[in-house]
Amino acid sequence: MFAAMQLVEYEPTNVLKGELKDTSVVASHYVVFNSPTADAREDHPQLSPVLFRPGRELIVLLNAGPGKFWPEASACTTRANEACAMVSNDEQHIELAKAAKSNPIPAFTVENESCGVLAVEEWRAKVLELLK
Repeated sequence: MFAAMQLVEYEPTNVLKGELKDTSVVASHYVVFNSPTADAREDHPQLSPVLFRPGRELIVLLNAGPGKFWPEASACTTRANEACAMVSNDEQHIELAKAAKSNPIPAFTVENESCGVLAVEEWRAKVLELLK
């Protein structure tokens, strides 16, 4: 078992706490099977395309830095990495290596795959429910 992370680029519209200097930020997310942010399909380890889609408004809790396991998760740039070799054939490995080299190092990470992201419409529904 090893850490799997996926990058997401955000265009912030509001900052609730802290400051952002850029108009877009790249954050790494842990991809954990059966978590609220993961794709429900067992054969497709990735973040949920329902939750993470262009134009979707999200509330995201970010920490500075690429994440504790970013070096391991992004290490599929050479064939020497045994963890990558175990999960990919040569063709997949070449694609992983290309993707890893073209990805920026994330400036932020979502540290918790269970509660670090909430869709704005879900948040609004929960607030309205609490106000009843």
